[in-house]
Amino acid sequence: MLAVALLGALQGDPRLKKLAEQVTIAPVASSKVTAMLSDRARWAAGFKTVEEKLGGRFDDATAVEVTWDYEGSEFAKMAGDLKIRFNLAKLEAYQKKLDELEVRRVELAKEGKRMVYRLPPAKMERFIPHELTHVLQKQRKVAAPEWFEEGLAQWVGDDPNVLIGFALSGKSVGLVDERLAEPDDVYARGHLFFKWLDSRGAVKKAVQAAFFDAVPWKKALEDAAGLEWSALAAAEQAWSARELEKLRPPAK
Repeated sequence: MLAVALLGALQGDPRLKKLAEQVTIAPVASSKVTAMLSDRARWAAGFKTVEEKLGGRFDDATAVEVTWDYEGSEFAKMAGDLKIRFNLAKLEAYQKKLDELEVRRVELAKEGKRMVYRLPPAKMERFIPHELTHVLQKQRKVAAPEWFEEGLAQWVGDDPNVLIGFALSGKSVGLVDERLAEPDDVYARGHLFFKWLDSRGAVKKAVQAAFFDAVPWKKALEDAAGLEWSALAAAEQAWSARELEKLRPPAK
């Protein structure tokens, strides 16, 4: 099904195909990771996912540059408005762990056993729509706090890995604009926020205002949710605390 969806994204919409073809990918040795993240069909599908979930469009002249030279703590990082730098060393190390887990899963299956992940692995194919969300943010000159930027990208990418990790840590849900020391917690907290906003059917309205109508991010969220900030933050915190409890294992 995924292969069909990817093929459809590349062949079904000439505009998406053009956007994907405009992605410049630095030469790199072929591997499972680089093949996946160099696949034009995945980039076309990524553009489609961002536009469908956010309700806006990339400029037709958007020309993303992809390199493999990031060396920080994250899997990828934006550099400027259109350059995505993937952390190849970290990605390859992570893929090696995934391959080892798959070998173990097959061994257990032969014994009639099933592998259950307490924390599901990150899905590397989701990094493309995540990073393209940042491209659209940069393209539209949206100035917003990190939890907004990363939370929206996490929501678009729809990978629960960091969110479930936050739940399993046992940490409480504070107000969304409270300072968090751990980068993964910022991603997770922002993801929760946009899940809440989505539960109110208000994400596209907020994005339209902040990204395309030049409304400051906080007012865009207030107008979309129909709440002034203090009431909005309290309502979201309460909802997200309940949502997080659903992801935590039952007490023994």
